[in-house]
Parts: sequence; C-alpha cells; structure tokens
Amino acid sequence: MKRRGFEATRKALLQGPSKKSNSLNEVESAEPAALTARMVRAAARHGIGNPSCLVESLVLLHLLARQGLAAHLRIGVKKNVAKFEAHAWVECGGVALNESESLHDHYAQFEAEFSAPPRAKS
Repeated sequence: MKRRGFEATRKALLQGPSKKSNSLNEVESAEPAALTARMVRAAARHGIGNPSCLVESLVLLHLLARQGLAAHLRIGVKKNVAKFEAHAWVECGGVALNESESLHDHYAQFEAEFSAPPRAKS
C-alpha cells in the first residue's frame, strides 16, 4: 500500500477472483464473516510487522469478497480533538467486524462508499 496508495491497492484487492454473491442472509453470513475477521486479527497481532487498521481492513474486505460476502470499508475521523485521528473498519450487515463494538462510535464516518459488494463471477 505504501508504494501503490490506497485506491490502487483497494482496486487490486477487489479485482481478484471472487465467488458469486452468497445467497446467505445477514444472520447466516455473520458467523463466517466474524470467523474471517478473527483470523485476520490474529494474523495482524502475531504476524510480521504491525499493520495499520486500514491495511487490516483492506485484507479483511478482500477475504470476505473472496467468500462472496458483502461488506463495506468504513473510514472515520475523530472530531473535536487537537490531533488528527482516523480509523478504518469493515462492516458486514451493519456490524463492525474487526474491532470492539464501540471503538468506531468515537469516529465520524465519511459518507463516501469505499467498497462494493462482491461481484458475480461470469
């Protein structure tokens, strides 16, 4: 991501092969999405380096798309603080996957959509 930048990295990850959109409803897709998020979090904690929340979220978004699970990248900033602070997370069915439930509540989300549901494979 450091060499290519955010947008090029996001596009490259989402252009890879993906399954057809899963026919699972939000409740049924919650378990595989949460399991994937736990695996990405474990890899981030115990792997080499210390990935940022944005890098971790992009990896999670990519893995969910490969499973055919619709998810969205969210980016927010803290308001009313002296130092600029931003945070990224992934939501699936309106639930934040890769963080504690309330952490993202401290950030004002950008309104722009940074990702799309997985595309159907031709």
